[in-house]
Amino acid sequence: MTTEETILRLENEIELLRDKMSATSKFAAANDITEQKDPLVAARQLLELREVLKLKQVALSDVRSILESEQSAANQAEQDHQRDRICELTDQLESEAKKLLASVKKIARHYASICEIERQIKSLGQTATDWPKEAFQYARPGDAVYRFLVNSLAAEIDLNNLPISQWPSKHKAQQVADISEAFNGYLYWREEWLCRNEETAIGEISHVS
Repeated sequence: MTTEETILRLENEIELLRDKMSATSKFAAANDITEQKDPLVAARQLLELREVLKLKQVALSDVRSILESEQSAANQAEQDHQRDRICELTDQLESEAKKLLASVKKIARHYASICEIERQIKSLGQTATDWPKEAFQYARPGDAVYRFLVNSLAAEIDLNNLPISQWPSKHKAQQVADISEAFNGYLYWREEWLCRNEETAIGEISHVS
């Protein structure tokens, strides 16, 4: 029988005892009025029923405390599971961030390569046969690839609600582009929780020893 079922059983038994006490009291009063039966017998029955009722009420209170403890333990277990899940997700976040950083570095190499190609074209275009240098005289090497890069990013990543007023300096960008800095909050609490788990486990082992 589960704790909830025990509570339900005790509540029903208490209700039946109260009904029985009420019926016994009314029956004894009626007999006393008609002088058909000594009310002392009913009084003894009521006293016994009242003591049984007290015991049932104490038992019900104890079982309710047990249920509260069980529910608290279940809630704690669920919260611990959620915390462990957050740690797992943080591991995934760190892994994806490393892949993203590697991809960005690869993009940077391609970006630099295209800029250099543009510079070479502009330089060679000054003397190349039939090259329409007038069409490119105001174009700076890097402008086209920058425009391409920004729009490629916006096309693949939802940046619509994340505008920037200007690009950060290289020094500032290098600081924030560090994974441990950018995701400091997630990484800190993952380590904090993992350390607590280790301390708890060590404490349990020491207690058993």
